[in-house]
Amino acid sequence: MVVYLQYLLTHESAVPFGAVFTSFRVSQVSVIWSPELWAAVTTNDFSGQLYLGFICLVPFSILLASTIGPSSAIALLPRQTNYRLPDWPLGTNLSYASLFPDTLGHASPPLTNRSATGETSENELSFSAGWEYLRALPAVSSDKQTETGLQTGTINLGDNTGRMKWDMPRLYSVLIPTVTPWSENLPGTSQVVRSLYVQYAPNSTLATVQHVPVALSLSTAAKQFAASFSSRPVTINASIETPQPYASTFCHLNTILSENDTRPIQFPKSYIAGCGDSCDSSSKNWPELANYTRIRREDIWADATSSPQGRLIWVDDIVLDNPASRGGIGVIVVQPELCNAGKVYLTASACVVGARWGNTTAHLEIASNGLATISKSIVSELSTVSPITVPRWSDPPLRISTEWANSLNQRTSNQNRTVADNLLRALPITDNVCPFDGTYGLDAQQSFPLQRPYMHEALISSLVANALSHSAGASEQWWEVKNAGGKLWNYMNPHTHLPEDVPKPPGLVFTFQGSLRGYAWTMDGVPIKIALVFLGLYCIFVSVFVLYTVISGYSSMPWSTVADLVALALSSTPSNKLCNTSGGIGEMKTFKHLVTVREIENHHRLELHIETEAAMVAKCDQKRPSCSQCLRAGRECTGYRDVTALRLEDQSNQVVNRSRIIVRPPTRTPSRASRRNSPATSLTLHRVDIPVTDRALAFFYWHYAPDICGPLDFLHALQAENAPALTASIHAVGLAALANIHRSSQLMLEAREEYGCALVATNAALQDPSQRSADSTLAAVVLLGVYEITCSQGPPLVERWLKHIQGALKMVQVRGVEQLQTPVGLELFITVLRMQMALSNIHSKLDTPAWLLRLAPEALNCCFPRDPALDIFFLYPRQVSTLRDSIRVGQLDSVIDEALGLDTALVEWALSLDSRWQYTVLPVTSDDQGCYGDYYHIYPDHVASLLWSNYRCIRLAIHAIICGLCEELSSHRDAESDKRSNFRRLASQSARVQKQLAEDMCASVPTNINTDGSRFTGGMALRFIWPLFTAANCEGSSAEIRSWITRCLEKIGEELGIQQASAMARILREGGL
Repeated sequence: MVVYLQYLLTHESAVPFGAVFTSFRVSQVSVIWSPELWAAVTTNDFSGQLYLGFICLVPFSILLASTIGPSSAIALLPRQTNYRLPDWPLGTNLSYASLFPDTLGHASPPLTNRSATGETSENELSFSAGWEYLRALPAVSSDKQTETGLQTGTINLGDNTGRMKWDMPRLYSVLIPTVTPWSENLPGTSQVVRSLYVQYAPNSTLATVQHVPVALSLSTAAKQFAASFSSRPVTINASIETPQPYASTFCHLNTILSENDTRPIQFPKSYIAGCGDSCDSSSKNWPELANYTRIRREDIWADATSSPQGRLIWVDDIVLDNPASRGGIGVIVVQPELCNAGKVYLTASACVVGARWGNTTAHLEIASNGLATISKSIVSELSTVSPITVPRWSDPPLRISTEWANSLNQRTSNQNRTVADNLLRALPITDNVCPFDGTYGLDAQQSFPLQRPYMHEALISSLVANALSHSAGASEQWWEVKNAGGKLWNYMNPHTHLPEDVPKPPGLVFTFQGSLRGYAWTMDGVPIKIALVFLGLYCIFVSVFVLYTVISGYSSMPWSTVADLVALALSSTPSNKLCNTSGGIGEMKTFKHLVTVREIENHHRLELHIETEAAMVAKCDQKRPSCSQCLRAGRECTGYRDVTALRLEDQSNQVVNRSRIIVRPPTRTPSRASRRNSPATSLTLHRVDIPVTDRALAFFYWHYAPDICGPLDFLHALQAENAPALTASIHAVGLAALANIHRSSQLMLEAREEYGCALVATNAALQDPSQRSADSTLAAVVLLGVYEITCSQGPPLVERWLKHIQGALKMVQVRGVEQLQTPVGLELFITVLRMQMALSNIHSKLDTPAWLLRLAPEALNCCFPRDPALDIFFLYPRQVSTLRDSIRVGQLDSVIDEALGLDTALVEWALSLDSRWQYTVLPVTSDDQGCYGDYYHIYPDHVASLLWSNYRCIRLAIHAIICGLCEELSSHRDAESDKRSNFRRLASQSARVQKQLAEDMCASVPTNINTDGSRFTGGMALRFIWPLFTAANCEGSSAEIRSWITRCLEKIGEELGIQQASAMARILREGGL
């Protein structure tokens, strides 16, 4: 670039002044948007040929120079990679048919027996070996997060939109240590840890585990690979692809109600339902059922009551619906104890199980520090669709006999119980094992059970898969030895403990792949490929530069630095074009002046010359008062550079004298005595650093709990308590709000730290019997929910908040009626929890608990005895919930009639309210800021405003149901035209009602959120953001209403730092829900 600069400066055509500076900052990308470069490319007098070369070469050179450093670093940086090791074969005395049998007919050896080495231990040759580890299978319950059935996901379409997709559930793993007595003297370990995988799929519950002989051989191979690097720390990965067992089980719940239950046992006709790996919500993932009469429910009940124990009853004469399932076998799983959930009954599941072999890659990682080796568990390379796609379930199945299956349920040393009894007793008693009233309920659309006995399915699939992995029995490991005569196979004699030659070839040879983790310069990855492209361009660029220098003869030394260019400028004739008197270049047009380097005649030197001053070709002759050149030209002389003007002088005394003259004496002087007796004093201002937690505390109480009657004013009564959980929760909310307002990542980090402290302190309080029911602990849990609202970034809007509210619900239930005896407890229940519980129930589509329906009226009656106005909090929300449930089971037109009747009852309720609850409607004047429409409301207190807010939200929910059903019925082609028109008219009327309710909701904002006319209060804002969001999304909401509510929510988010309000505003601006 320096050579190119010399070319520009010495060219016969001048170049813009700004182009001179680009060469010295070529490695900085910021040059591209600098004023000097933009001035150079926008100069009109820039020569066309030079201009074209400039705009092509300079930006390219800047970009190339700025990327060459990172590209070199990427190219020189070694990357982690896996070095492939030579494959290692390991033989066995068993054939393929023996290792992977397709018929399972022989019974299992007992669990306790003498092993092949003659030592007494648990026999790993037993098909039930490792049963005790199956107790770690994940439990399934409605209150657990175990994934069962289809899972919803989203596909991003790239334009801020997406569509829903259905995914298979995750795989859960259980580690099974496997001790192998018959191979303990062979190279490798005597114990491996296998991984058993279970998936609660929508079409069955599947299980798979590594085959025991393969797992042992894989461990031996990994040790063999590591032995080659025994003196160095290494990490070895050994892998092999072989068949491993897969088992699939489908169960149907058969509850037994009493000894008189004469219903037949019902088996499913398949062990894997029909949708395969492409299930969706419309797939009916339930096989047909067949009655089985050879075993009766009354007999099972009699056996269970006379001798309570968990049992597995295997049968092989069940009816299956397709040829691929005919290898399945049936089993009845009987719980050891009766269930008492709504009624007393015995849980029994009729299951069908089938099995296949499926090729799967197994990995074992072993690490060595040079002295010892550590093996990890063996894992399989599986995805969520592997259990249903890797085995070919349409192929002929494995034939399982009842003799083989019955041998899985052996006696154990654990209280002399059977395997089934131990495992079934270890199952957690959840609503999946003991459902309420003995039934899972039916899906309203597809009419099959909402759940299956997943835990019984997982138990059977795991037992069968684990048994299959032991079915080959003991196997010998033969390794290859090279000698002068060729290759031989050796094995370790278990009696002599010496290696011996094998006279025959192995029945099967496993070939193991090994890799060593390390670092290398490789071409793997996109960054290195991009870096090499830039390095190649740079090499081409350098080669062209060298050729250009050699051919053109230009040297790269003159003016190679800014200092050289400055020296050239200082020795040049001053220019009246550069007339800017500020410390820097103040105008962009200065960079547009054309400059070039000229040789000045008679002076034998070069000058940096401004092209527009053609007359100034010689330097000033330094004559005074004006140089001769200027006199001849008849112009004013701008002077010359006098080197004596650069001399530095000490002018300290002059400055001091001038300052004494400027400073005026003070108008008031101290008395002579005070000057004589007082030392010299001065006023010094010190900065006071306020702790950030104190700022958060002040912000919280000023905005969320001011000294007015509000929903959070109970916190003032709790200030005197020493409650770390409450203090940390207040700090977390205040800091989060301040961080959102100021957009400070540091404050948000401190808010998260306080939130973590609040969680720890709250958990400690809940563990303390004296604090778990305290008002401060419940208030801390509520404020943790407020923190989640404050930090909510977008959809989903309430999930994390709901977790804290569920915890608060449990605390309220434990505190019982005693909490209503204290003013703080009563106010905490009425003012905060009831509204949040109602929203929680609406969101989660759950009925309000019965204990809460009993406790809540009692609490409100303490403040407002026997007031019918309180029905809006309890009676009508429950009726709306019942109305929503009736949509799934009732006639739609009758549901509309019920909704209209409920709406009429609500209107009559509103008309019956006395003056205690009435609000005042005032017209909007020019002084009223922030109001929507022509009027606004004044409420007696915040309880009355909450009552009317509930009323409007409930009516909006009712009319949303009416509108939705009317639109659906009006679109039915088979309906009469009069009915369709009536439904359309009713939908239009309902939309108008919703618009009026939305406008009333907007009219309640000024006195509820902006209570003093100048600022928002956070306590009421937390109450009203959801009603406002509901009003904005209703059917009758106009664009003006949505825009006003959006601005209102944005203001709440900006002034109070409530991120949930900002997220709602963004949703509304993007079109709403």
